[in-house]
Amino acid sequence: MDEARASLDAAYALLDDHLAGAGGWLAGPDFTLADCAAAPALHYARVVHRWDEGGLAALTRYFEALMERPSVARVVDEAREFRPLFPLPWPRYAA
Repeated sequence: MDEARASLDAAYALLDDHLAGAGGWLAGPDFTLADCAAAPALHYARVVHRWDEGGLAALTRYFEALMERPSVARVVDEAREFRPLFPLPWPRYAA
């Protein structure tokens, strides 16, 4: 488990570094398919191992922007009925 958490921490740091200069979204200033693919991965990764929101400000900003997108919010909302299949403490954006 420690190795898996360390791998996620390294991935979070790499993503934070990339997002700090990306122009808003993962691939630049526009929301793209890359962001659509990142949303579920970050959503579930955050459930199993949260990142340091204060230390990784670009990643936190990006995740918040993702969860506020109407299309992403709708998918999260529509998936609520399946939560019992993934019974963990759910973060604020999954409420």
